[in-house]
Amino acid sequence: MDLSNNQLTTLPNEIEFLKRLQELYLRNNQLTALSKGIGYLKKLQKLDLSRNQLTTLPKEIETLKKLEELFLDDIPVLKSQEKKIQKLLPKAQIDFIEIKK
Repeated sequence: MDLSNNQLTTLPNEIEFLKRLQELYLRNNQLTALSKGIGYLKKLQKLDLSRNQLTTLPKEIETLKKLEELFLDDIPVLKSQEKKIQKLLPKAQIDFIEIKK
């Protein structure tokens, strides 16, 4: 599901009902937090949160055991939490590319 470039400020808790979702693209929105419902997406393999206003990820993200790729490009606050995030998701490839403006 691609919801990129939509100026979203929140992700509804109802996201938890998309249990078969494998890819979720939320790039370039205005998200400041993710709902705990993200933890119910057990089949999620790709998650792109790049270019949002996130300051932390919910603890529930560690339940995403099938997650292969997590994109956190251009989110400096999360880059500073890189080791913590990698511990939560040891099997995922995590990208923290900084985009020069």
